[in-house]
Amino acid sequence: MFIRPKKHLYQQILQADPRACQVRTYLNKILYTNAKGSLLLGLKNDPFSFLKDYNPKTEYENLLQAYDHHLSFSSTFENGKNILSVQLVPLTKATLIAITDKTLPQKSYHELESQLDVLAETVRELDTSIYLADKEGTLLYVNLAFINEIKLDLPELIGKNKNTILLNRGIWSEKLITAANENLILGTKKQFVFEESKIQNLSVPSLFLDSKTHVILKTNKAAAQILDKKVEDLLELPFEELWESSAQKALKETWDKLDSKISIDTPTELRLNLQDSTQTKTFHAFWDIKEDVLVCSLFDITPRKKLEMQVAQDQKMQALGQLTGGIAHDFNNILTAIIGFTDLLLQRHPMGDESFSDLMQIKGNAKKASSLVGRLLTFSRKTPTQTKLISVHDSFVDLTPLLQRSIAPACTLDIEMKRNLGCIRLDPNQLTQIFLNLAINAKDAMPNGGSFKISIIKEKIKKSKLLGTETVPAGDYIKITAHDSGIGIAPENLAHIFEPFFTTKEKTAESGTGLGLSTVYGIIHSAGGFIYVDSEQNVGTTFTIYLPRFEEEDVPQQQTPPQTLPNVFLPSMAGTIILADDEDGIRLVVARVLKMKGFEVIECTNAQEALTAVKTLPEAKLLITDMVMPGMNGEQLIGEALKIHPYLKAILMSGYSAQFERHTGEEKLPFNFISKPFALADLLNKIQEVLENH
Repeated sequence: MFIRPKKHLYQQILQADPRACQVRTYLNKILYTNAKGSLLLGLKNDPFSFLKDYNPKTEYENLLQAYDHHLSFSSTFENGKNILSVQLVPLTKATLIAITDKTLPQKSYHELESQLDVLAETVRELDTSIYLADKEGTLLYVNLAFINEIKLDLPELIGKNKNTILLNRGIWSEKLITAANENLILGTKKQFVFEESKIQNLSVPSLFLDSKTHVILKTNKAAAQILDKKVEDLLELPFEELWESSAQKALKETWDKLDSKISIDTPTELRLNLQDSTQTKTFHAFWDIKEDVLVCSLFDITPRKKLEMQVAQDQKMQALGQLTGGIAHDFNNILTAIIGFTDLLLQRHPMGDESFSDLMQIKGNAKKASSLVGRLLTFSRKTPTQTKLISVHDSFVDLTPLLQRSIAPACTLDIEMKRNLGCIRLDPNQLTQIFLNLAINAKDAMPNGGSFKISIIKEKIKKSKLLGTETVPAGDYIKITAHDSGIGIAPENLAHIFEPFFTTKEKTAESGTGLGLSTVYGIIHSAGGFIYVDSEQNVGTTFTIYLPRFEEEDVPQQQTPPQTLPNVFLPSMAGTIILADDEDGIRLVVARVLKMKGFEVIECTNAQEALTAVKTLPEAKLLITDMVMPGMNGEQLIGEALKIHPYLKAILMSGYSAQFERHTGEEKLPFNFISKPFALADLLNKIQEVLENH
């Protein structure tokens, strides 16, 4: 009786049978076959077609009739060369076909049968997987090792195409043989060229691939660990599925070179395919080929790539800072001329004149432009900061009403902090500027209302950590997170969010300049801090800020001297002033107002002309010079002029600030400073201060 649950036991019996055996259902479907049965009977619908030329013919008809009616049958057939004994044994809904070859003399037959039995048993028990297929690739025979490796039952293998069964299942060696007058394919599983123990003992993360299909055949624990996977999950996985699609072209080029026996000296850069793109890992893959196996050694270069990104970002921001600083300096020169000529016109069109309001509008807009330039200079770190130690708690208490007015009525403001947070060293106005920018951006991101939450805590970083592309060193910090529940920032815009003039807002007359977050970036970095943005569309945006924390006694407060000079025009005076500036507009307006006050003005377009004037005019009372000029700069000019005329007074003008201009020479030169753009009254007050200071 044929019972399916005992199929493995029956299979072993069938394989050990010295006859050519095959079990077929009543519907003529093959259930089991041994090696001899596959060779002799094949897999065709008519298993007895090879007996058509055998005698006796009547027995052949009886055989077919018995098979069709599921009856027992036993008879001998011969064709002059071969003698075959055929037996049919009825089973439950199946028939066992057993054929014995009795061509040889009985003694020789039994000896050969014994040898074949030993051979069949050896093949069946071999650890190496073996299969036999016809020329179309249909499986005719498989041994036990094959069944155990493929993990399919015999009926699921015999009669199936080997290419489908063996896809992504290792490397196989095939040889064409001839048996039973048929061309057959003998296939064996190639033994892996590396010992398992040696693979696992490799310190370098390594994967071993089929050189044809690029399926992972073996891997060590080191590779599984850096890939965040289990060893068993990597086996039989196509290698390219591990990596982002951008790596496919590089992998194909590398594999093509290896197939062509071209040595690969440079590694392939691969980015791990992860759900969370912000946590991506990058590897260098080095390649070698051993027989039919590709050996891939992986090296994690994620820290290096992050460092490269950080350096690139820093260089980019530095270049942008230099660019914006230069633009701001030139723009300040233009504004100085505009404000100066407006002041001259206001003297001729005082209050009550019909042109007075128009001139005041021009001057007012010039001052607004000056404020914009100041923000540019803050971003480029070309402006001084009146830094002092300020209490974090008290500063945000004072700041809360302003932030509340900055967000829309439909939005809520929530500031979470404790007392005794300590201090930060920052210009209070810049602290206001930072969070006013963030609050306005949050309001714009929540047109239908939402929440803007600021959380402030102390955080001690014991070991430097990565914040985006930047590394925050160990130390004491004030950590500030500002989160809004707005529409978020698109991923393609996140990399540009701190760039000057970059904005995601609609370009209108009321829209921002794109300098808000770039100014915030400049202020925080000037204070030794760090800022990082994280955003998810339709969820919200979070800015994380780290600022160095101080106890109140750590740093003395900086005292800023009060400005008490009156903003009035000078009375008429006499004397010679040397004026050096390469900007025609500034030189013209300053010279005009000085001449109006009774000074003799020697105008110079560069430092060399000014030095010549100093040599020829020892009676000159004052040298007024711009900082940035072709050739010698203003500070160098003052130094050379003082060597000629030690008692000469000097005023340095610049679109930058005094603390950034004093950068040449070890000795601090005795000169005064006025920042552009300035009103003419401010310049005249400065001149009065300098000349009266004996």
